Amino acid sequence: MNEAFVSGILDNRLPTSSAVDSPLPALSAALALDLALEADNVEGLCKKYQLTYQQFQTLVDHPVFSQLVNDMRAEIRERGMTFRMKASVQADMYLEQVHKMVMDENIPSSVRADLIKSTVKWADLEPKQKGSGEGSGPAFKLVINMPPPGAAVQPAVVVENAG
Repeated sequence: MNEAFVSGILDNRLPTSSAVDSPLPALSAALALDLALEADNVEGLCKKYQLTYQQFQTLVDHPVFSQLVNDMRAEIRERGMTFRMKASVQADMYLEQVHKMVMDENIPSSVRADLIKSTVKWADLEPKQKGSGEGSGPAFKLVINMPPPGAAVQPAVVVENAG
């Protein structure tokens, strides 16, 4: 089993067919929660998430995934199964669908723009305000220009470290 399989799952991406024998669904948060709750035995979890035993073992032995499971167990011990934890797992699972919708030109531009803004907010990537907010502005500004359907797409311009 190669590292691409594990890193793909941990990044909540579908591994490419060159990385593993068959593509697998994004499952890191859901599987971690099931392990933290001890919801099923290894055989049951492998069946539920369509993993071979070797894939399962590679994943649970990975230090980042193992830490995620330990963090969830600690939160469950301290606070119980919180609404925030459940929502976090669901949001993690929805990201793939959000990405598909953002890339779908049949979805209205306003909806796609709202999804992009929401994703930035959920990831806590919004600019932070300094001090009380007076005289301070965002650390950076993100402008998203979406061309109308059928319009020619201009190549993107990337500005790095403009500050």
